[in-house]
Amino acid sequence: MRIDRLTVRNFRKFEETTFEFHPQFTILVGDNGAGKTAVLDALRVGAGAYLLGVPDMKAPSIKREYVRRETRRNGEFSTFEPVTPSKVRCEGSVHDTEFFWHRKLTSLGGRRRGSVCGTSGIASTGGFARANRIQPFP
Repeated sequence: MRIDRLTVRNFRKFEETTFEFHPQFTILVGDNGAGKTAVLDALRVGAGAYLLGVPDMKAPSIKREYVRRETRRNGEFSTFEPVTPSKVRCEGSVHDTEFFWHRKLTSLGGRRRGSVCGTSGIASTGGFARANRIQPFP
């Protein structure tokens, strides 16, 4: 699996941001709090979609603590509220076939959803590896 582009929405500190990766090597550099770990967490969630169709494997999903929060003023008080939906979208290839896929958390109490698309449209709304007959270990 190769992830060429990662788009996150309401994920950790990012409202909506796209990252493009070099096909051979990428280095994340930034000050403390810049979002380097958030990018790695998003890649973990995105790459984890590969495990959805593998029996007895637990794929990483968008955790509650990954949902971006913003300050909302309510009279004299401010609250720190979650902003949903939170989404991780990846574009890349698996076994030389181009795909894009996403994982999404619609609300803090909601189900995590995902879909996989290839050049011919949506291939799956469930297990990534199972639906696309991808063998996790060639």
